[in-house]
Amino acid sequence: MRLCEVVEFAASLHDIGKADRRFQRWLDPEDKNGVNMAKSDEPRRKWEAMRVQSGWPRGGRHEDLSARLVLAWLQQQPDWGTSLERDLLVHLVISHHGKGRPIVPPAVDGTEERVRGVVAGAAVEASADLARIDWDQPARFRRLNDHFGPWGLALLEAIVIRSDHAVSASMNRRKGSWK
Repeated sequence: MRLCEVVEFAASLHDIGKADRRFQRWLDPEDKNGVNMAKSDEPRRKWEAMRVQSGWPRGGRHEDLSARLVLAWLQQQPDWGTSLERDLLVHLVISHHGKGRPIVPPAVDGTEERVRGVVAGAAVEASADLARIDWDQPARFRRLNDHFGPWGLALLEAIVIRSDHAVSASMNRRKGSWK
């Protein structure tokens, strides 16, 4: 597998954790759109009240859930990529908002719900409890830094981050309200 394919795959999966039921209620409390949303078109002044009403925990990170779903998929796909490519895929997903370097801080949560998604045509699910910590992430981060160097890894992260921003900017131009 080529490095660019792993980066592209990570960019395509980075927001899969937004499928969490609570996160979707936060973005679209009245389910006006009838589909999973990536961004809210509600005014920013309403976001905190919407978050509380949805049950999404303060400080919760959707990218943590995205990485969990990717890890669940990788468990179903033991032959996918090398160990380095597997590490990189998870890391790029979990770090696309600058967290996961080396850990995503937990949020007070305790939900017993599951988050579900589809990765490369395979149904996956994982715990949605954002109080759980991925204790493998610090070692994953270290291995990737050792291989790519801190600047090389930061560059790969930046590519996924910029692709996320580019998609958001495109949505801003089309809808005119997402910031």
